[in-house]
Amino acid sequence: MTSEVESSFVSILEAVTGAYAEGAYIRQQDRNQKWLEVSFGLGRIAPGDHILVSDIQVLGRLDCFLCALEKETVGLAKATSDSSLFAFELYTTLSTAWLSLCYERMRLIRQRIFQNSLFKERWHNAGLEDVFQLIERARVLELKREVPKGDDLHKRSQSLRFGIGDDADETYQHGNTVLNLVRGLDEHDGSLVWNAISIDVPHNCFVSRRGLSNELLDALLQWKSLSAG
Repeated sequence: MTSEVESSFVSILEAVTGAYAEGAYIRQQDRNQKWLEVSFGLGRIAPGDHILVSDIQVLGRLDCFLCALEKETVGLAKATSDSSLFAFELYTTLSTAWLSLCYERMRLIRQRIFQNSLFKERWHNAGLEDVFQLIERARVLELKREVPKGDDLHKRSQSLRFGIGDDADETYQHGNTVLNLVRGLDEHDGSLVWNAISIDVPHNCFVSRRGLSNELLDALLQWKSLSAG
């Protein structure tokens, strides 16, 4: 029975890799080219970190694939079929993986760059520090979901609960930002949205995966341009 069921499906690996190649290369060629330019620029600036060049290219291909998916996920918000639920689960899982990979790679690059005062200045001038903090904010919301241990973090982080009883929303305060575990899809581009509620300003901060990626890519290109001279 098992062999009959398996034989009725195409190869999962072939189907997934085919879709990945289609999304990452064919449908997002211009965007993929920008990621390649950024990666090679990093190689010239930090010639000893060749592995980071490959890491940035992998991050870029996953971003391109997600951008291709997001063109198809716009309609998921109104869909109710079982397949749409699986599609949303797949997309959100890949988006979360991208966020985690993005944070770790940028944290490492930031650490290396900050060892050089000139590169550090260009990092700030390109706006990369602001983008990195936004990535970190989304990461705390999506991936940590708990109170950090340690006295230093406890002074600026705490778990909060809004509402009454079991219906209250779990939130997470990081610095001066309360991060609410509410996420949805952007109705315009289909990208995943994290809702960060700031306690300092009277409005919410919605962080979308596509918007975050666009800001990061633009800042990296700007940093590459500043470093070329």
